[in-house]
Amino acid sequence: MKTLTLKIRKFRDRPDTHDKEWMWFIISWTGERGISLKDQVRWQKLAAEVVDLDENKEHTISLSNKTIEAIEARIVNPDFKVMGMSPLLMQFIVDLKESLGLRISTSFEEDDS
Repeated sequence: MKTLTLKIRKFRDRPDTHDKEWMWFIISWTGERGISLKDQVRWQKLAAEVVDLDENKEHTISLSNKTIEAIEARIVNPDFKVMGMSPLLMQFIVDLKESLGLRISTSFEEDDS
């Protein structure tokens, strides 16, 4: 088990954004073809925990190794794409991977696949 702290992020003059939003973005992703009900049910416990978080304070959640592997699989999935660049999302992904001990490259010279 590893812990992950979900916090409130600030970026210039934009409204504050809680990491809960970014975690939900990962949890709720289904890809273009969708995912099976069996796979959706596997995410249910984490989804319920994240949805119930108070957006006005930081939270620490515990993640099993299997959950960490599932999160990593989604992040590196070639179909997991965003429609626009968000500095807050990018920083969350970097912090998420670092806190969970996952490999991340922060330059074009490295490959994190």
